[in-house]
This record gives sequence, C-alpha cells and structure tokens, in this order.
Amino acid sequence: MSTAGSHLERLTAVDASFLTNESGTSHMHIGGILIFEGPPPVYDDFLDQFETSGGESIKPGTEPKAEPVTDEELEQEQIVKQKRS
Repeated sequence: MSTAGSHLERLTAVDASFLTNESGTSHMHIGGILIFEGPPPVYDDFLDQFETSGGESIKPGTEPKAEPVTDEELEQEQIVKQKRS
C-alpha cells in the first residue's frame, strides 16, 4: 500500500485518548450536518426562539437588574474581594 500523496501526522494526546476509549457501547466521535433553506431570520426573531431555564429572554439588555448588597449581607471574604476591585 502506497502512502504517496497522503497526509500522515501523529495523533495528539487528546485524539489518541478518544480513539483508545471508543468502543461499541461508548462512542467518542460526533458529527452532524444541517441544511437550511431560505433567508436567515432577523436576529431578534432568532433570539425569540430561546429562553433561560427560568423562562426569561436571552436578548441582551433584558437581564434583571441586580440589587445592591450591603456589607452586612456579605461574607468577610467577599467584602475583601469587593473592596480590592
């Protein structure tokens, strides 16, 4: 068998581990193909299809406002980190 014209490289450690660990019951490879037709959706319409586990929108700017926390509500370690930054 000739290897002329073929590209041979040593596997990386990660690639080798996938090859070594793959079995008939533990598949270590993935693949997929998606075929889309038509024009792409408007970005906001695309984002409307998704939501957080709490049911909120993922659109930028729709995050709930964080409430300020007083020093009394924080652990001492958090206070030190907060005041250093």
